[in-house]
Amino acid sequence: MINFFKRKKPIKTEKDESLYNVLLKSEEENSLVEIDFSNLSQDGRYRGEFEIEILKGRKLNREDSTKLNEAVLKFYERESDSVNLICDFFKDKRAIEVFSEFESFIFSLDIFEEKRLAGLSILLMRDTRVIEAIKFGIMLAHFYPLVNYPAAVKIIVNLGIYPEFTYYSLGVLKQLNYYELVRDNILRRGLKETQIIEENME
Repeated sequence: MINFFKRKKPIKTEKDESLYNVLLKSEEENSLVEIDFSNLSQDGRYRGEFEIEILKGRKLNREDSTKLNEAVLKFYERESDSVNLICDFFKDKRAIEVFSEFESFIFSLDIFEEKRLAGLSILLMRDTRVIEAIKFGIMLAHFYPLVNYPAAVKIIVNLGIYPEFTYYSLGVLKQLNYYELVRDNILRRGLKETQIIEENME
């Protein structure tokens, strides 16, 4: 089990390399279009097909977030298994379908720790291999001002070039006063599905 609170990170192998690093390497090698995340997807689709359906009117379920809430509280308390628990939760849940319940939970807390939530967001986006956990990490940026977290902006933009994450990346980046700049960066580097999603979001 990975301990995300240790300063010294284990050496990554191809098998456990984060999806974020896979995307960066694939872009560098001009092989982004060749990525196959079907074995990591809940329904075998991994190029934003579900998000395109949402944009075309697909109705979403509203899922319970209790286990997720508990895992996030564990992260606040610096428990080493918290990120793994979040990733386990999202192996059979969609981030967008639990987000409303999670949002209610976050706003019910007496103490809102923005920096801790931003830290969790970055960890999920940068260091994990569960697609829906990465999407959740992106969506957490709705709860903190991205302008104060340039590292998060960079990660979100880089994830946004891949269509499975485009919908979520563009959604949170709209809070920036230079949104058009980062949007154009994503579209220039992304795949054709990236552009389709952006066009349907307008």
